[in-house]
Amino acid sequence: MNDKTIYSNYPAEADQNPDYDNLRKMSKEEQKAFLENPEIMTFRIDEYTLPSIVNKLIKSCKKNVKVEMTTTKIDKIHKNFPSKMFDQYKQIKEGDTVKFTVSLYSIKNTSYFYKLTAVEKLAYVERLKGKAGEFFKQQNMAKAAKIYQKVNGYYNFGDVANNYSKEEGPEFDETIVKLMSLKQLCF
Repeated sequence: MNDKTIYSNYPAEADQNPDYDNLRKMSKEEQKAFLENPEIMTFRIDEYTLPSIVNKLIKSCKKNVKVEMTTTKIDKIHKNFPSKMFDQYKQIKEGDTVKFTVSLYSIKNTSYFYKLTAVEKLAYVERLKGKAGEFFKQQNMAKAAKIYQKVNGYYNFGDVANNYSKEEGPEFDETIVKLMSLKQLCF
């Protein structure tokens, strides 16, 4: 930020070695060892702890490509919850120039919503509802509404009734009742 590093987990030797993190030039064993390094961070984009502009940057990244982005749009950095790495609300102020450097090494896609079991769907919807509630408490109505719309999409198009997996039984019936009651709370 403003030509000063406020957070980095990129090692100094990487600047001298352009192939430091080039997974394509590594053997399978070297790739595995590299990806198991505890300094490499793992994020869930739907946890909303990275600045929203960084989430968008990550979504647009190709694997094994270093991407740099510089911005002065502080409102885009202050959209989500404070980051565990650095508190963007305290450290980044209006007028600052912020540069993000990101390398995407691996992607772990969760299963499609319609393929989840009823219990997994309930947990997912409850987690999103909780995140939306946190944004609502912070007076970030636009972000809360966006997450509620996402939940609404799951009810309208995501097979919340679980017709895909053909589950049955009393536990399933109880879970579906909870899922449908959440629909009323979210809308």
